[in-house]
Amino acid sequence: MPQSFDGKLVVAISSRALFDLEESNRVFDEQGVAAYHAYQRKHEDEILAPGIAFGLVKKLLALNRRDPPRVEVILLSRNTADTGLRIMNSIVHYQLDISRAVAPHMGRMRQETAFPSGAVGAASAFRHFHGGRDTSGRGFP
Repeated sequence: MPQSFDGKLVVAISSRALFDLEESNRVFDEQGVAAYHAYQRKHEDEILAPGIAFGLVKKLLALNRRDPPRVEVILLSRNTADTGLRIMNSIVHYQLDISRAVAPHMGRMRQETAFPSGAVGAASAFRHFHGGRDTSGRGFP
């Protein structure tokens, strides 16, 4: 990564805490993964409502109005690329300065998704997401 975390408060936040993903999660729980993917594609242009931690993240990022920036927010997500698009669109809509994410759906660090201010690397910890590998026991949570 081109930027260092030196001297910064680094905060990792889940996508479900940042945005309200309860409806799509309900579709997944009640109708399964195929319906979930279809739901996300159908709603990909809809901006997600703020979640329970949205206000906290906004306030933390407001600390970056001073130079040098003091806070780095990293988004954690177990969602698919379909949901990732909605999340990225919502980050842009709300003008959140979040440029890094960890998402197991991207699998084996071979895919990158560009946010407005940088690139996102991903590490996989869940076998059941799009070719991800099991990293348990290798120092990854």
